[in-house]
Formats: sequence, structure tokens, C-alpha cells
Amino acid sequence: MGNFRTGTLLRALWLTVFMLLPAGTAQGQGRSYGMLSAATALTRGAESACDNPAYLALQPDRSLSFSLLGIAGYGGNNSFSLSDYHRHNGAYLDAAAKRAILDAISGDAVVSTFGLDLRPLALSRGSWAFSLRTRALGSARLHQKVVDLLFYGNELDVVYDFEPLRGESLLFTAATFSHGHTLPLTIRGTRRLHFGVNAHYYTGHAYGRVLKTHARALTGFSTLRASGEAHLRSARGGHGFGMDLGLALEAAPHIHVAVMAENLISRLTWTREPEAIHADFILYATNVEQVLQDGLTLDEVVLHSDTTEAIPSFSMPLPLVLSCAASLHHERFSATLQGTIVPRSTELALERTRVACAGEYKVASFLWLRGGVGYKGDLGWASSCGWGIGGDTFRWDFGWQGLGGLFPPSWRGAGIASSFAIGW
Repeated sequence: MGNFRTGTLLRALWLTVFMLLPAGTAQGQGRSYGMLSAATALTRGAESACDNPAYLALQPDRSLSFSLLGIAGYGGNNSFSLSDYHRHNGAYLDAAAKRAILDAISGDAVVSTFGLDLRPLALSRGSWAFSLRTRALGSARLHQKVVDLLFYGNELDVVYDFEPLRGESLLFTAATFSHGHTLPLTIRGTRRLHFGVNAHYYTGHAYGRVLKTHARALTGFSTLRASGEAHLRSARGGHGFGMDLGLALEAAPHIHVAVMAENLISRLTWTREPEAIHADFILYATNVEQVLQDGLTLDEVVLHSDTTEAIPSFSMPLPLVLSCAASLHHERFSATLQGTIVPRSTELALERTRVACAGEYKVASFLWLRGGVGYKGDLGWASSCGWGIGGDTFRWDFGWQGLGGLFPPSWRGAGIASSFAIGW
């Protein structure tokens, strides 16, 4: 009887708490991905901390929402599409195929990028929120001449002088406190302006950057000369801080305008095992036939060295991301138009300019369908689709993005996201 009464009391207590909490909208990371990451003027609930904290000001004082087990990842490049892969995979590469592959390279390099975004927990209570987020970012640039040499080899008496590779990668975790506030002023007497701030504490896990590479080679009829060098920087731990600012305005009934400045202030200082790595090699003018006749090894004809030295702690900012968006809200659908720029040049932010148009429609009481199209800088055109399954209290959100084109054959990369959201 005692156990029965205890269980009944606990259930009654939880029921009472839930009845006292006003209803909130539960949304997840997958929703933003399904709308091509254009959520600056759409976000609600716990996910506002990542997309625009100003919308926390619209949450009822005692509302409670969670976003759980959010995971997203993407990878892509600026040159080769899915159709290119299917056309050349396993096929004999004749002169025409090699030329087609080289012509597909955008600019002077093959640029590849990847990212992983883990959001194990985000929760909001009224206008306050706390979230944890781990991100891995990386990119690499392989010079076109490297691909050209792989296909055609080198020409006699032609000097090859180029930077073969550049790249950067970063892994860190952010613990974020967020707050949204309605400012004590109005626009045209009735429109309220909402303000939000994210305060981040960063824990850096790993960092690596190819600062400089250089290669030079000359092949004669019987001789070969070559040299090269690489400078790298790495670290295995650090810490830092950052701040985001967001604004939101109800410009007209059901129409919102929003602005978000991500990493407006940011500084990540690498203090654990910061190192500088330098490697070089020199192959003096060498008679190739003599090397082959004598059976010399690579170490016997090439002078090479590499050194690793400890360096002082160093700091870096995270890419500043500025977004402006407008959205239209209705009971059964939402639509948004968003533009984003990254003013600071960095290897970690290839999408210097982004434009996205996206929407969602409630086809049933438990099902939302989403989609979007846009342009994402070096990655080119992009499209997205996704869904949300559940109601206002619980929802599973899933999103998919195709990068580099609007339709599957032209995709040069892809992204996928999934998350669960709970709200009361």
C-alpha cells in the first residue's frame, strides 16, 4: 500500500507540474537543417540558443523545452559531383576523361570541407536557456597542378612552382547560457523589438593548420631537381569565450524580421601542447639513369629534415557570421528568406555568402514537411528537405541537404541532421 501511495503521489506531482507549465513549441536541430539552415527568423524554444536567442523573449515565463541528441554532419567539395563519380568510377581514364575531370575543378584548387555538430542537450525555461554543443570543422585545398601531375606527369624542362596544399581543422565544445529580452520600446507604437544574447565558454580539444606549403621541380632529359617545404601548427587543448547577439521584430502580423551576429566576440586560446612543425626536402640535380643503375634509395639522394618545437600559446577568433532573415508564419505553414555573409576570411568558413529560401507545411496534426533552395558560396547551389513527426510536446526532426546542386546528379556533397525535442 505504501509503494502504491508513493507512486500515485509522484504521478500526481508530475501531472500538477505539467499542468501549471504553459505550452511551448518543441523544435530541434533537424528542423533547421531541413530548411537549409535558414532558421534565424523561425527558431523557437531551446534551439533558439543556436539560431537566434532573441526569440527566447517570446517564451512564456514558465514554459519548458528540451532539445536532445541532436547530431548533424556534412561534407562536400567545389568541383566533383555525384554524376562525375558514377561516370568515372571504375572506368578507364582516357585523355578526354582526364580533361573533363580537370575542367571540373573550380578555380585553381579542389576545395573540400566537412563538419560535425553534436548538440546533446539544450534546455530553456522561459526566456533563459542553457546548451552544450561540440563542433568539428575542417577544410583542405588541393592545388589543381597536383591533379594535373597525377594524370599527365611532368613535362621536360618545365619548372613547376606551386603551393600544393592548405588546410585547417578544429574541434571544440561550447557551454552556452542564453537570454532573450523584450526591449522597453516599440516600433510605430505597437511593434516590439526583442533582443537576445549568447555567452559561450569554449573548451578546445584539437587544432591543426597547414600554414604554408611549397613545391618546386624541374625535370630534364636525364636529370631531376626538386625541393619542397611545409609549415604546420597544432595544439591539443585550450579554452576561450564568445558572445552572439540577436534581434527580432514582428514587422507585421505573422511577419518577423530578424538579425543574428554569431561569434560577434570570440577568442579561443590554445595552451596545451602548442607546436610548430617544419619539414623540407631537397633533391639536387641528379642523373636519373645513374640512380637507377646504382640502385640508390630515396634517402640516399634526397636531403630531408623535419623539426617540431614548442611554441607559446596562441589565440584565434571563430568565424564571424552575420545573418538577416524575414519569415511568414501561419497556423499550417511557415516560409523564410535568409541571407548570410562571413566577412572574415578563414579556411574554416568556405561559405562566404549564403542565400536560402525555405518553408514548411503541416500536412497532418503529427507531420510537418520541409524544403529549401539556396546558394552556399564555394559549395554552389544547394537544396534541402526534411520532416517533423510529433506534436507540440514531442517531435522528431530530420533534415537532409544536397550541396553543389539542386538535384541529386549535380550534388557535390551532402549533409544530414536528426534531433528530438520536448516542450511544455
